[in-house]
Amino acid sequence: MKRKLCAVFLAFLAATMFAASPSAFAQSSADAAATLQQYVAELQNSPDNQDLRRQIIQLVNSMEPKPSAPDQFYKLMGEASSDFHAAQSQSDYAAAVSEFGKASLLAPWVAGAYFDLGEAQENAGQHADAVQSFQLYLLAAPNAKDHAEVEQRILEDQGAAEADSVRAARASTGASGQSSSQNQETQQQSDADFIASLNGARYRSETSGTHVELTIQGNQILSDEYFNGDNFHHIYQIEGKTAEEPWASQGAQQLCIDSFGNTDCKSIYYIHQDYIEMDTYDRGTKVPDNTVIGGGFHCYAVYKRVQ
Repeated sequence: MKRKLCAVFLAFLAATMFAASPSAFAQSSADAAATLQQYVAELQNSPDNQDLRRQIIQLVNSMEPKPSAPDQFYKLMGEASSDFHAAQSQSDYAAAVSEFGKASLLAPWVAGAYFDLGEAQENAGQHADAVQSFQLYLLAAPNAKDHAEVEQRILEDQGAAEADSVRAARASTGASGQSSSQNQETQQQSDADFIASLNGARYRSETSGTHVELTIQGNQILSDEYFNGDNFHHIYQIEGKTAEEPWASQGAQQLCIDSFGNTDCKSIYYIHQDYIEMDTYDRGTKVPDNTVIGGGFHCYAVYKRVQ
């Protein structure tokens, strides 16, 4: 009798749960939809609120079914994409950034909008903003097939953004012409302590046919470059948190000369705790009659710390 009563009770409990589930689910979905609508409305007044965008994405990630984007979103995305592909200058890409930004406000949970926005920001030189956009893309598309590639782009944009900041600070200091010797000495000591803390650190970058390893030793960067079976060894003097070599025509960077045929190029290394970024510039190639052809080449690379 007791076993029968238990069976009846369990059957009643199951029936009650299944009877209540549809309405409970509907209520939960309605609540999520109302919250989403409220968040999106708030975002219109605070379009730069990255925390709010993350909240929206996390909310939509938990919703089933997912909300659809309005027709105006797709219209703006199409216009922004046209602007992006027609762009020929940073100001052109900045216009595309504005259009992609407007589209993202209409459906701030759509991953593709953030990816396209990040690409436009990269080309517009807005690297710090691109970092935020690519991070939002990965949050909205956690299983994206290009997850690793986008993480690498984030790292490169972070390095570029920091380099932009350093250059802007230097330009500002140069324009004002005012920087106390005490502040300079303090900064120099701080940089020296930072470099000393990295003594022995190794950084590595690998691309097709090329393997480069950088080692910080004292106040120098030791570079071992393996290119198409050849090995090149260089030593660069560190000043502050950077190491800069003279133009190849002055005797440095034999790799440039051997690889590209007397190419007149130089590299600048920006040293960070977990990576080193490199900017390489090319002034052209000298042919036998001493005519200079080409030039204007710019290469950017990131070396990740391995030790």
